[in-house]
Amino acid sequence: SYAISQPIDRFVLRPAAMLYQTVVPRPARDGARNAIRNATAPVVFANDLLQLRPLRALRTLGRFLINTTIGVFGLFDIAKRKPFNLPHRSN
Repeated sequence: SYAISQPIDRFVLRPAAMLYQTVVPRPARDGARNAIRNATAPVVFANDLLQLRPLRALRTLGRFLINTTIGVFGLFDIAKRKPFNLPHRSN
């Protein structure tokens, strides 16, 4: 498995990642990362509930709602800034 995936990583994935980093401006890359992170928030919310962490689940839900509405569907991470102070937490 390693012997197969290593050349794929070296000759396909790494050049694609380097090209992406070179061509796409940083603000666009940040926006894409924020939007993807925001899209996964409902899964994090469900996981928080399943772990019986209601406060953390409420923070995750609040973060999702703030970034979806004020943050233009999550392109901007408004929730981590003042006055909200809701940092991203992954599971």
